[in-house]
Amino acid sequence: MTGGAVVDLGVHEPYDAPGVFAFLAARAVPGVEVAHLAGDRLTYARTLRTRSGTGTLGVSARAAGAGWRLEVQVDTSGGAQESELVDAARRLLDLDHDAIAADAALARDPLLSLAVRDVPGIRVPVRSTPPSCWCVPSWASRSPSPRPGRT
Repeated sequence: MTGGAVVDLGVHEPYDAPGVFAFLAARAVPGVEVAHLAGDRLTYARTLRTRSGTGTLGVSARAAGAGWRLEVQVDTSGGAQESELVDAARRLLDLDHDAIAADAALARDPLLSLAVRDVPGIRVPVRSTPPSCWCVPSWASRSPSPRPGRT
């Protein structure tokens, strides 16, 4: 993605950027989303519709010491507002999640405690995906339906 404003997203550590970006990459819809996973540099981009219009966001994550630095580049040429795209990126990546409180709660469960210990800040971004994005991945991942009247 070229052009557009670049905004530092700020991350509440711990944050499992490799897990979040791998999750998005595995479910990327061709022509809508693209993700690249390369060690200490991760990228994800998508187009989306907002209340104001359409836009594109491209997020890059770089290893920064013991944590991650995330930036989003937004393209508002389709009428979307910069703030809408930045907010969508924050929701999509679950950046406002209180990872410390969630890790503490999950660590009390004997089945989850090892996962939390091994991957601090683990999360699955599905619940925070912008509602405008829900129908495409679920529709695209369906297998063909049988013809009416057949099973």
